[in-house]
Amino acid sequence: MPRDNLDGFTDNRRMSVRPPLRARPVQNAETISSLIVVAATLLDAEVRGGVFTLEQLLKKMRELLRPGRTIAADDVRAVLPGMGYCLATVGDRWRWKRRVPAYPG
Repeated sequence: MPRDNLDGFTDNRRMSVRPPLRARPVQNAETISSLIVVAATLLDAEVRGGVFTLEQLLKKMRELLRPGRTIAADDVRAVLPGMGYCLATVGDRWRWKRRVPAYPG
């Protein structure tokens, strides 16, 4: 029930705006794998065949997500060991494996 304010107007706490939605995490391994592939391909183009860090990969993956979705670094770390068919480790960094020659010039 609305309360009366001191100035005589009623205080309607429930506005017509929906309450904010809670962010839903992405936990499906297949979805995370797909996000890794797309993000790694985009990063490979940005770094022109160089290596990228896990933080760069996570940032790119989060850019690809729909609003209201999140992805945990631990979930990505759990999937990365199985991504050897498309990613190579270089120390603590990653590099996209490609079948085409390196970038020209």
